[in-house]
Amino acid sequence: MTDLPDSEKEMNTWWVSRFDKNNYKTIRLFNHRQLMQTYSTANALYSDVEDAESAFWTASQANMAVTCVAVGNKRYKKINGKIRQIASMEVDE
Repeated sequence: MTDLPDSEKEMNTWWVSRFDKNNYKTIRLFNHRQLMQTYSTANALYSDVEDAESAFWTASQANMAVTCVAVGNKRYKKINGKIRQIASMEVDE
């Protein structure tokens, strides 16, 4: 196995320095009911709607067919060009 180039080491250091293990979000991309991809944010600096909008944009740039985005416990759809929350899967205790 080869060592990482210095530029990649610097990028990894930069990314890890911004990761907040207590306040990150899990984002899931769906095409209808099929889970396409799961990833996490580095922190919780942005609202859930902003994260959903970013996820839809990123998916479109990657030519992925995405009909629904889940940010944590909330599901969002893009309806007439606007991001709308369609469900909340939060459990009341």
